[in-house]
Amino acid sequence: MAVHHAYSLLFLAGRPVSVSAHATRVHYEEMQAEDQVMLVCRLPDGALAHLWVSFAASDHTADPWTVLYKILGSKGGASFSWNDALVEDEGGPAWWVVNYVDSFHAELAHFVAVLEGRGQPLSTLADARGALAIIEAAERSIANAGAAETVRYDG
Repeated sequence: MAVHHAYSLLFLAGRPVSVSAHATRVHYEEMQAEDQVMLVCRLPDGALAHLWVSFAASDHTADPWTVLYKILGSKGGASFSWNDALVEDEGGPAWWVVNYVDSFHAELAHFVAVLEGRGQPLSTLADARGALAIIEAAERSIANAGAAETVRYDG
């Protein structure tokens, strides 16, 4: 869990140096699968990033955790959630999110263009390795009762 969160962190804030993580199995205990995971990532400058993902409950509140990015700094901040741009939905998988279904078509079209040599990937294998390094550090932390683990980007 949280691989999309790790990618977003890398894009928005850079590579964390350590991760402390916790997981629960509120609904999936019999499946031996986590349904909530929380990561606290320490960045090289000492800033903290909090990543949380849950399949334990849907969040239809006014400020949903479904997708919520909030960046706070000493000189300002910004936030974005899926509720920032909504349209009427006919009951499909879009959850009223603007261009949700269209984004999959655009993603696949871009992927085919890259395969055909007409474009460049939007993320690289180095990005994937970075996200995986964060997830592996989180898994080690969960196994060690939330102890901070160094993120190992070199394998």
